[in-house]
Amino acid sequence: MIYLVSSFPCVIAGEEKFKIDKNVRYSVENVDNTPQIVYPMDNSLPFSISFNDILNNIPHENASTVEIHHNQYIFLNPNSYLTPTCTQFKCLNNDVNITISRSLVIQINGESLLNENLQTDIVYSHFEVVGEFCIIFFEGKRNYFVIIEGKTFKCADYFDEINSEKDELYFLTRAFDSLNHGKVRHIKNKTYEEYAVYLDSEQVNIDINFIPIVFLDCLRVGNFNFCNSMLTDSIKQEDSKNIKTFFPEFDDYYPIEDNIVILFKKNAPQGKFKFELNLEKIENIIQID
Repeated sequence: MIYLVSSFPCVIAGEEKFKIDKNVRYSVENVDNTPQIVYPMDNSLPFSISFNDILNNIPHENASTVEIHHNQYIFLNPNSYLTPTCTQFKCLNNDVNITISRSLVIQINGESLLNENLQTDIVYSHFEVVGEFCIIFFEGKRNYFVIIEGKTFKCADYFDEINSEKDELYFLTRAFDSLNHGKVRHIKNKTYEEYAVYLDSEQVNIDINFIPIVFLDCLRVGNFNFCNSMLTDSIKQEDSKNIKTFFPEFDDYYPIEDNIVILFKKNAPQGKFKFELNLEKIENIIQID
């Protein structure tokens, strides 16, 4: 079987038109060489695609494929397009160059520090200095920030709340995940830290079918202790941070079945994993070839 999953709502038009909802799995039939036009139902740009080419491993910047159990999954991603701008300034004796076009690019003294694809339009706002950190602010439908220490990149993310005190800043980014996590970035003088928090105070009751999902949500925000509590004693880690070494870096995932997931980094597939459960605990984690 061939399945299609789009990370954004859209209309696919060829000889017929199909309305596609976000993150819903659709069966694809009668694949041929006829190009289709994908019309996003947001502010991103339309693009042309041939599903036959995709299935024959011809690269496309808006699509990727993964095979699991002899089924092919086509994942669609939107065109990343931001209002083109270029900004330059000096911060902590470093020349900072910011370019926004198809992605957000930041250079320090001519060397590339960040090249990030974004899903929402942002514009440069201003920068602030806290101790040895340069914090660059962007405005948009959801505000964005970048933290640089000297010439070293620390983090870049959307943020939903910000709290400031003398010589320190707290950023809160909502994860919108199964446990309603928030991710905090805190800078003060010469120190930087990040950690996960719970935005709900209610007791967590996890349905066994969602254990892999909750585990990955915790892993994605760095809640390693909760991840460790979900493992059986046979694979539990003495240092919970070691759990992240089980997996490649990822920023998103898609569950194919209750216990099988595909991990993604910047929309590119990073690996397929199967979770084996025993008495509401994870007994084994297997990477699928």
